[in-house]
Amino acid sequence: MKRIRQPRFAFVTRSEVDHLEDGYRWRKYGQKAVKNSPFPRSYYRCTNSKCTVKKRVERSFEDPSVVITTYEGQHCHHSVGYPRPALNLITPHHQVQDPAFASYFTPSPVTLPLPQQNSLHITQLRPRSHQLGKGTGVDDHQGASSEPALVGQGLLGDIVPPGMRKG
Repeated sequence: MKRIRQPRFAFVTRSEVDHLEDGYRWRKYGQKAVKNSPFPRSYYRCTNSKCTVKKRVERSFEDPSVVITTYEGQHCHHSVGYPRPALNLITPHHQVQDPAFASYFTPSPVTLPLPQQNSLHITQLRPRSHQLGKGTGVDDHQGASSEPALVGQGLLGDIVPPGMRKG
């Protein structure tokens, strides 16, 4: 019986590091030399035992500042929260007495530029087989981004509303 390929999504990102945080935990299961490139391709699986998502990460040989991450499949679970650093030096906003300073301690929705990780574009790669099953992955992937946010997703989770986040 031939396995049906899951939809694939490629993210092209300008970054100095190969492993970009995407909110999920990954286990590396392989690495392979890429023809005509000095940079190897790494293979990862999601660490959730019920999840079948895989990703490939490789650096572009044409532009070494570009990392190409290709995801295959869709997660069947929420992303994991990262432990928050202790912020004992900052007073929580409910303890701020002067309203003029409250905005310094209350998160507000803003978009922060990330100088080392500039996303260039996203491409959906479709399997060659026309037997996709239930969905193509375009609408399914967008629906995943509207799930309620988990508590403890770090600073970005506090200041960027769920509707503004991508997957």
